[in-house]
Amino acid sequence: MTSAPAYPKDLPILTSLRFFAAMVVVIHHFRYFAPFDLLAYTGFLHEGYLAVDFFFILSGFILTHVYAPQWQAGKMRAGDFIARRFARIYPLHFVTLLFMVGVALTPFRFGPVGPWPGEFPFLSLLNNFLMIQSWGMDGGLTFNVPSWSIAAEWFAYLCFPWLLPLMMGLRPGRALLVVAGLYAYVWLMSFSMDPTRPFTTYSFDCSILRVMPDFILGIALYRWSATRPVLGAAGVQLFAAACLAIALMHVRTPDIILIPIFCWMIRLGADMSRMPQDATGQRPATWLARSFPVWLGDISYALYMVHYPVMVVVLLVAHAVLSEEMYAKFFPLLAMAVVLASVAFSALLYRILEVPARRSVYTLLMTRTPLRRAPDHSK
Repeated sequence: MTSAPAYPKDLPILTSLRFFAAMVVVIHHFRYFAPFDLLAYTGFLHEGYLAVDFFFILSGFILTHVYAPQWQAGKMRAGDFIARRFARIYPLHFVTLLFMVGVALTPFRFGPVGPWPGEFPFLSLLNNFLMIQSWGMDGGLTFNVPSWSIAAEWFAYLCFPWLLPLMMGLRPGRALLVVAGLYAYVWLMSFSMDPTRPFTTYSFDCSILRVMPDFILGIALYRWSATRPVLGAAGVQLFAAACLAIALMHVRTPDIILIPIFCWMIRLGADMSRMPQDATGQRPATWLARSFPVWLGDISYALYMVHYPVMVVVLLVAHAVLSEEMYAKFFPLLAMAVVLASVAFSALLYRILEVPARRSVYTLLMTRTPLRRAPDHSK
């Protein structure tokens, strides 16, 4: 068997893919505000929620790439890891939550979730503040709707310092088989809870049951992929896999079929970063590794958190000032304006809030909280 070259420190193609996954979520959320039935045109707009599962799997993959070497060297600290992840996700979550609280205080009533953005009890606000709103605490989606998945990710982050040693104790192939079996079990179990819903549709009601199989699958996928030789024509395969995923979502194929395709896309994207180098030390060029797509990937978290508040404000105001007929007529233009405004605000917030706050919040936490080492099972 051909030896498997190590992954480089940076995996830019995976960063770029984050933007496209975030845009799928943006497109998916337009169905809440559309004045007509989008499902009559394509199932892709409905199935866009599966991009969140792509994110969960990718998160486990990337975190293992970053922290497995630290764990093997005995240098991974649970406190440091959790502080870094908190500093990464909380500032933007907090700012968008405050914005949506302000919107909720307005007299408008428009949107997908009951009297949105209407009156929510104080307990829902507290749960959002603590990032536990999708741990089964609330009875619906509240405030900044996409943030339910951030609460789910936060739970996975809290578990990661103890999950990683457990997964590292298994051989890569065996780990992938065990996790695949676990994934199938949770899939079947979710139907016993509700025959009409696989766990890939859970959000506010039981996000933990959704995020953990995906996240652990990402860990196992990285461990297995890192031992495999580089795939040939990875770029062509990645394009074909993406087209296949879109086609299957268009016809609303069962969710479980899309998960292996997402895993394959992630592996292909990672493999494109470890292609053999040429005589000049350069790897084969791909547009996904260029600065602009990677920058779009960098702002993808901000896009994910900002797009729904922008939708609410733009479409709420348009719905309030336009007749139903005019709103339907101009909806495509309004949707385009939402996308452009969301990208613009994302770029701004990434620069002036996300990056600076990531550093300052981490520094603040680490000067007030003693480090605690994660369990070391390597000895």
